[in-house]
Amino acid sequence: MRGAFARADATLAHPSTGARAILNPVENSAMVGALHDMALEAIGMRTSPVRCIAFVALLALAARVESATAANERGPKPAVGLRTTGGVACGSDWWRSAEPGQTEARGLIVCPTGTGPAVLLVHGLHQGKWSWLQPSSHDQYSYDYRHDPQSRKVDELRPAGTPFKIGKSNKLDGEGGRFNVDDHAWFNVLRDHQLTVATWTQPGKDFKTAYASAKIAFTTFLQDTAALNPSSPPPVALMAHSRGGLVVRQLLKDFQSDDRLRRVKWVITLHSPHQGSDLGRYKGKIGAEFADLAGIAPVPPHMKQELKNRLFELLRPLDKYFTDDESRELYPDSWLIRGLPDGEKELPWITYDTSGGTNPTYARLYLWVHDAPRRIKPIQLDPVSPFMDKVRHFAAEITPGQGDGLVSDERARLPVAIFPRAKHHTDKLNHAEVLWDPGLQQRVLGILSKPN
Repeated sequence: MRGAFARADATLAHPSTGARAILNPVENSAMVGALHDMALEAIGMRTSPVRCIAFVALLALAARVESATAANERGPKPAVGLRTTGGVACGSDWWRSAEPGQTEARGLIVCPTGTGPAVLLVHGLHQGKWSWLQPSSHDQYSYDYRHDPQSRKVDELRPAGTPFKIGKSNKLDGEGGRFNVDDHAWFNVLRDHQLTVATWTQPGKDFKTAYASAKIAFTTFLQDTAALNPSSPPPVALMAHSRGGLVVRQLLKDFQSDDRLRRVKWVITLHSPHQGSDLGRYKGKIGAEFADLAGIAPVPPHMKQELKNRLFELLRPLDKYFTDDESRELYPDSWLIRGLPDGEKELPWITYDTSGGTNPTYARLYLWVHDAPRRIKPIQLDPVSPFMDKVRHFAAEITPGQGDGLVSDERARLPVAIFPRAKHHTDKLNHAEVLWDPGLQQRVLGILSKPN
């Protein structure tokens, strides 16, 4: 029994650092099982006092492991600061101060120890600085739809073939040792490549309020980065996601006569609705579609409501893009989309690069079924899953091969009549994945590494 205690306690020490914590949830699950087995071994001992003490101690160790696992799977809570590897806090107090009535800093800026471009990140509608800093905490669509969950043990004893519950794809937050989107947040990647990088949260939702803050952020960024090397300020890249691309276009138009704009060498937009998005026209339609699909899904009658609840849980974060006034500003015939090209022109010293997505898949839905008395496995629920592929394709934005779930690839292009030199790239990503995709990040880093 002494050997059993030694094995358990040794496993609680991290092999490389000796830290008394379990860092890998997959290993944790196995460890919990091993500890419970050892507890059963302890129960089999002859001496009653030793048996009880050993049993209680091993269950306590198991609880410690389970607690560490749960904390690790939840991931770190959002923090105002970030690690400073590859950069240190810099710039004016504007970034670190709060908007009126708020307590959290509006933004963040870090500067490299070396030289390189300075990148200003501009988020989209219904987003914030955390889209670039910690997408798992802000964006609700960091689902691992590319991998099915694995079969697992449950406490409930049922015959094989018995339905257990309705579930959706795992989150990409490091659970089970899988890919963690926060490790690949754009802010972190750019900073770790020795680039000056800044972002902020736009107050309000409507375009005019967002743009007013963007003008301040842009001029402050130009001033702060020029101070890094007054005799030779770094070149600037404006990088935007979703509606942020429209904000950037308005900045370029309004600053055309400002000599400081000459420092902007790259404009990079990720799935921005440069020519609008039609989804806002279909308020309630997608919800009705999914309600119809839930009605014909092959699940037991008593699980129909559970399935509907899961569907609307997935749909809820998207619903604001279909229903609010700010989304109507993105209609192809809105004042914003129709008015942006007026007075707009391609600036010869800027490299324009856009990307659009053709994958509307955000998550999968599963019926978990017992395949053994205490084990369940996931079975994908056709015709409901994947989400949102299975709805009728009444708009290009949600059609596989044409849109990313919110913006169509075709409308993510800059108007060719105004921007004939702009390069466009089509990727197989949804609207959220562009916030952490390593392949896209490597392509953008390649663009920024080329002299302009």
